[in-house]
Amino acid sequence: MEEYQHREIDELPQPQSRVQLFQPRARRPREPDPRVEFIPTPDFYDDEKATLARNEYEDYINSSPKPCSTPLAWWQAHRNEYPRLSKMALDLFAIPMMSAECERVFSAAKNLVTERRMRLRDDIIEAMSLLRHWYKEEGVI
Repeated sequence: MEEYQHREIDELPQPQSRVQLFQPRARRPREPDPRVEFIPTPDFYDDEKATLARNEYEDYINSSPKPCSTPLAWWQAHRNEYPRLSKMALDLFAIPMMSAECERVFSAAKNLVTERRMRLRDDIIEAMSLLRHWYKEEGVI
């Protein structure tokens, strides 16, 4: 019986050392990160264009406040003095302050397209929405 037990143990596969089992994988080359272009380089502030833009902002901040009834007209009048800031300001003024009107238009279009009118084409929906808006506005139609 002992002979049988010894023979069984001898026939078992011998464990391999851990060093032999672990093989490091070859590294795959990384794809370039598209966000890298937005990280400023260490010499970014040494760039003359960036320095001019920063000086433009500092000049604007340090200037004395002037009364203005229409900011849009002021930025258009001073666009040569502050070219980058005026572009940013005009972009910001292009954003509507409230989205209530467009929300009303979408709600009206939602009420227009019901189960019975699901096959309306988009140009018909657009025309009907415009007609409804113009009809509500006084004197347009």
